[in-house]
Amino acid sequence: MMLVGAIGSVLNSFGHILAYRTTVDLGDELAQLMVFLVGDILGTLALFFVLMVIMRKTRKMREMGRN
Repeated sequence: MMLVGAIGSVLNSFGHILAYRTTVDLGDELAQLMVFLVGDILGTLALFFVLMVIMRKTRKMREMGRN
């Protein structure tokens, strides 16, 4: 899942740079690409962490309900 998120992040970063190519200086493209890439990957990691915590809480609540 993380690999798919990382690949999607790379594609999203390139797409964003291409979409705003007329408003971005050529020298700043690499810097903006890295910012978008890092932001997307950190966002993916944060969402995975939140979903992991939610799933563990629901599993624990379900196990408590059985006893």
